[in-house]
Amino acid sequence: MWIPTCVYQGKPWQILINGETGEVQGDRPFSAWEIALATTGAVALIGAIATLIVLNQQ
Repeated sequence: MWIPTCVYQGKPWQILINGETGEVQGDRPFSAWEIALATTGAVALIGAIATLIVLNQQ
C-alpha cells in the first residue's frame, strides 16, 4: 500500500494506491477550466458528428 501526499494550492491531497491491484482511491483537485474545456470539446465533437450524419443522408 502506497500513501503519497501532494500539496496543491496550499492544500494537502492524500491518495491510497494498492500495490497489488493498482487500485487508486482518494480525493483530487478539480480544475473548473479543464472540466469546462472537456465539456465544450465533447459537445463540439458530438455536433460535428451529427452534422456529418445529416449531410450524408441528403
